[in-house]
Amino acid sequence: MKIRLPISLTLFFLLTIALSAQPLVHVRTAHVGPITDLVFGTDPSTVYSGGNDGKVIIWDSDSERLVQSIHAAILPVRKIVPYPDGERVAVYASDGRNHRISLWNWKTGEREFLHIPTDEVLHLDVSSQGSYLVYSTPNFRSIRVLDGNSGRELPFLRQTTGIVTWFVIARSEERIMTYAPSSGDIVYRTVVTGREAGRFSGPTGLSNLHLLNVTRYAVAESDDGRLIVLDLLSGETASDVVAGEIREIHVDRADGDVVVVSRDYGGARSVRRFRFSDPTTTDGGSAGELQRRYTTRRTIPEEAHPFLFAARDMFAGAADGSLLRWLPFELRPQTMAANRVEPVADLAVADSTLHVLAADQIISITSDFFDSEQDPGETEYARYRTTGLEATSSGRFLPDDRGVDLLWTPGADRDNAIRRFDFRRSIVSPSEVVPPESLQTIDVYDQRVLFLDRSGRIELHDTRTGAELFSYRGRGLQTGILTVRGMFVGKAEDGIFDSSVLRVDTDTGETVALDTTTDLVFRLTYDARRGRLFSIGIKRPPEGGISTVIEIFEGAAFQRSRVILEIPGEYLDATVIVDPVTGTAYTTLDDRGGILTWDGTRVSELRRNPAHIPARIFQDGSYLYSVNRDGTVSVIARSTGEQVLDLYIIDSVGSGGWLAVRPDGRFFASRGSLATTRYLSLSGATEQSATDALERLRLRVPEEASSDRPVPGDRFESGRDPDRDQPGREFDPFDDAPAPSS
Repeated sequence: MKIRLPISLTLFFLLTIALSAQPLVHVRTAHVGPITDLVFGTDPSTVYSGGNDGKVIIWDSDSERLVQSIHAAILPVRKIVPYPDGERVAVYASDGRNHRISLWNWKTGEREFLHIPTDEVLHLDVSSQGSYLVYSTPNFRSIRVLDGNSGRELPFLRQTTGIVTWFVIARSEERIMTYAPSSGDIVYRTVVTGREAGRFSGPTGLSNLHLLNVTRYAVAESDDGRLIVLDLLSGETASDVVAGEIREIHVDRADGDVVVVSRDYGGARSVRRFRFSDPTTTDGGSAGELQRRYTTRRTIPEEAHPFLFAARDMFAGAADGSLLRWLPFELRPQTMAANRVEPVADLAVADSTLHVLAADQIISITSDFFDSEQDPGETEYARYRTTGLEATSSGRFLPDDRGVDLLWTPGADRDNAIRRFDFRRSIVSPSEVVPPESLQTIDVYDQRVLFLDRSGRIELHDTRTGAELFSYRGRGLQTGILTVRGMFVGKAEDGIFDSSVLRVDTDTGETVALDTTTDLVFRLTYDARRGRLFSIGIKRPPEGGISTVIEIFEGAAFQRSRVILEIPGEYLDATVIVDPVTGTAYTTLDDRGGILTWDGTRVSELRRNPAHIPARIFQDGSYLYSVNRDGTVSVIARSTGEQVLDLYIIDSVGSGGWLAVRPDGRFFASRGSLATTRYLSLSGATEQSATDALERLRLRVPEEASSDRPVPGDRFESGRDPDRDQPGREFDPFDDAPAPSS
């Protein structure tokens, strides 16, 4: 079967622009997956959005620019708390089992501390001057106080408080008021000593509590679904109304309104506004009562959540990660920002070409940038071609040392799930290899492919004929690799071999258990030059807790083992690779979301990129390449740890293509339409200045460098390549003619 490949070709040259004079460029994309929290910063034009993807994105609501994007955690973001200085933000992230609180300076993109709670965080807030970061947990000693700058836990409020679901810290930072729904107790305490300063009995079972602008009162949802105003100095209910089936409660800081997102008895979603006047300072019949002002006529999408309100401005998140906005007097929302990134499943580098596997295509980018001897600041060209292909997020390239390259696309029919991929010509063709029905992992070694299925069976096949060469079965198998010294298997520690690492002879099937400290091994890597085996596994010490460790095995029979890295917590997607020349190991097992290195004696950290957390890493020449958790690709200089390029595949719906952004703000764009403010944001720039700046920052051929060649952007606008003698000629990869790009 012949496959005709549409080939797009472009050529860029660098402009000599002073780096310090240029604003940074951000790809303007929303979250991957649902938005989980929306809050205003101290500046009302600043909006923070947190998502299931672990990201916190900072927006300028006046210009709708993306100001900063921080990958704050590998866990979903649950709560965002801006600091009063306007530059820092506390983030609580959790998947229900693991919990993280981190503090970020969002202007610099640096994390200042990480704190690991032992239980779920019910409420999180910062004191008025940023001295304390306080949270509560579902324990009778519920309150925890952290130093707001260092994250060090302070010995304050250690007494029994009951399970506190909401609290307010006084402006003086001296006292804290707590509410426990089981008892209804409202208690005032001194922060440092914990001495009780007042106690009132209020209603039990309140939820969705928010402090009103009149700070003596709070608004809440009662256990029978009513909207109530609670007097915090008496514990009494000052007013209550029926507001439908309440989903969210907000206090509009602009006008003091209580805004309720609810569902009425007919099933329709609505936004209702109420106002409460303090009876101690206001005369009139409405004083002390919740007065319903109006129900908005705006259209509320069913999936919209959460919401944010400021007078007539209204924001909401969406299940697909989009940020919605209702402008004043507008009934329907506009999409302020959508997720524009098509996630990258895998990558491979060969012959100065980066091959990127996306959902429906392979993009092959050839550039002198990927030459290991090339200074990235002297990059002269980047051209690309695409290969149409249906894949999934778990698709993988399977290269080996002899150039026989396979491609695994799970989700395709079993007989066609493994294909051949010619890296040099970007050609996909059928393969003779057929995987097991319940394939779990797959790797290629010197014209042999290793399968591990979910039943615990390992099979070794010839990549040329598909014939089975060897098979092995065991209990609890997690991973397997093939080396010149036999096959190694990672597993759960049980069964006959009381070890989580086994060595198997592929000729005889003889099995030897290696001495290890881990209870389960899910990743193995072999350093062929030095004969060392690396494993990543889970360790459960007798004293309790759980940690993820990297262990190394050495010796003629791999009889010596030692742990070189141990991180508290469970990181089941951590990876490790080894430089075949130097033996340096690189791993994503880092609770700070970066890349760590081991040089044979000690572990150190490469420079982290707060915008992207690596999921898998690869090495080629002087660069490390990472496929990130947000679906992007980053290129990192191995010698310095500096970020040198971030690659985004833009969703093919509409103006598809790719953007490659450098830290200095300069960028490549595969289409001219991508080099606009619709897809890119610049810090501190107006709409017109942003358009002008993007035009300057885009990498193209300088006029003085090549007067007889057109600007490469023309190739995108016209779809024609002026350098080709026959612009309409199709390329047949199966004949002997050279490709048009040759």
